[in-house]
Amino acid sequence: NLLAQFSKRMEEDSNVVGVFGDAQYLSEDGDVLGSYQNQTQDLKREDFKLNWPLAQPSLFLLRKAVCEVGGVDPFLYLGMDLDLFLRVLEGRRYLLYVPQMVVNVRLQPNSKSVRLQSETARNALQIIKKHFGETGGPNESVYAREYGRSRRHEITQSLQKSLVRIV
Repeated sequence: NLLAQFSKRMEEDSNVVGVFGDAQYLSEDGDVLGSYQNQTQDLKREDFKLNWPLAQPSLFLLRKAVCEVGGVDPFLYLGMDLDLFLRVLEGRRYLLYVPQMVVNVRLQPNSKSVRLQSETARNALQIIKKHFGETGGPNESVYAREYGRSRRHEITQSLQKSLVRIV
């Protein structure tokens, strides 16, 4: 269904370069934790400026579109997907949304996404600035809020560890 709708849309519109659907989070043990709150609309480049609008594992990009922009930047350890999407979506290109469950995303404590939240958000802010010239302000961007939230969490954890050592 997802790929059939994508194929049909590509015949009608050469600006569609990818398709994404819905996703849900699983615990490390496989328990369903909830749905990922994807945007339920086709996505353009600007939709990534203030928000992370999709579960990256639910996205299929045209190989041709990825090759045209030189693939992922190998120097980006965190945020390489965001940078790739922004380059692929230049001009009038967009991603097709199909309301269909596509993927389960297992959250593992050792994954980059979970372990390096602060660094990931900071890199996302740098990538947004590189592509758009600004980040949307410290309170407008989900990346800025996530960076602030994860930094506060890191500081709190550090203080708690210090207090344990003192006592």
